[in-house]
Amino acid sequence: MIRGLNKRGFFFKLPYYTAIFIVLNLLFFGVMISYVVKHTNGKSTYEQMYAKEIAFMLDSSKAGSEIVLDLTKVVQKYDISNLKSAIAIDNAKKEVAVSFGGSTTYYFRYFSDNHFETIVNNGRFTIKVT
Repeated sequence: MIRGLNKRGFFFKLPYYTAIFIVLNLLFFGVMISYVVKHTNGKSTYEQMYAKEIAFMLDSSKAGSEIVLDLTKVVQKYDISNLKSAIAIDNAKKEVAVSFGGSTTYYFRYFSDNHFETIVNNGRFTIKVT
């Protein structure tokens, strides 16, 4: 007689293992789908997008120019009270930090040797290149 078979010739633990397999697969795919949905429309996506765009603009800017970003929709959507702290440019580290609230901050480095000053005025974020 073959081990694992009952009198009818079926594996007696097969339904049990199949049920565990299905439950674990549903759990895994549920967690994976919730992670993707959370990160495609969330703040972290916009933080990443704005940090990269600002860094690319800083790299392509020349001394004496101004970069003006209209962020009124972002301020309204995420209820940002202090835009100057939401987007920070660190000239020493050559890095842009964007945080629209919550616990996440996205950092992106730039390569330009210019110095950048930021001015916030009614939802408009101005960067002066010197």
